[in-house]
Amino acid sequence: MAFRRFGIFESSEKTIEINVLAEICNFLEHHFGWQITVVSPSQRQERTMGFDEILEGLPPGLMIALQFKKPHPYSSTKLQNFAKFSLQTEQLQTLLRNFNHDEAFFIFLPLPFTEEIIRHRRHLLEIGQTLDIYDVPNRNKTAQITRTVRVSRPFSRPTMSIADPRKFEPAEGLTLKEWCTSLKRYPESRNFKKSHSFLDEKKKPLKLRHVHFLHIVK
Repeated sequence: MAFRRFGIFESSEKTIEINVLAEICNFLEHHFGWQITVVSPSQRQERTMGFDEILEGLPPGLMIALQFKKPHPYSSTKLQNFAKFSLQTEQLQTLLRNFNHDEAFFIFLPLPFTEEIIRHRRHLLEIGQTLDIYDVPNRNKTAQITRTVRVSRPFSRPTMSIADPRKFEPAEGLTLKEWCTSLKRYPESRNFKKSHSFLDEKKKPLKLRHVHFLHIVK
């Protein structure tokens, strides 16, 4: 009842980001001995600074961008085993212009309520799913302003699908735990440069909210 009174009955982006990032850092540091630092731009930096400016001068390391999405429950009992997320087409196109394959990922934690995050706190990496921005079905399609992402809830088999627009197409993601383990194959450091036009794009303001960067030193 206290959650309802104080207005935090539904999971907020901040609650999801803090707890998921903590679990990712703990897993990578404990299992692989890596040094993990979360770099999070302020809202002003997100509005005014480009990718290069945000990360300028950082020590060598592997950089990965994580775009978090807020879960929403379905009102229909037929879909109670799923949570839904809204994927903004313009946001996806901005990420595609700024990052290569394996550099930026969407994070979907299908726990719409705060009490669920508390109850499943030790299993967030098994419940949450990641999706490389380049693995979004029909990623270059811009006819829709938003697309709905449907992710299975903890008590069902992990699945993910994305609307396009009248039907849902399967998306090949990984659980957060699988994704963390997959980072072993990544190089120790990486240069994001693509081309001169790409560099020009990276100097433009990101204008993306709820993006966090992992700086990994192996």
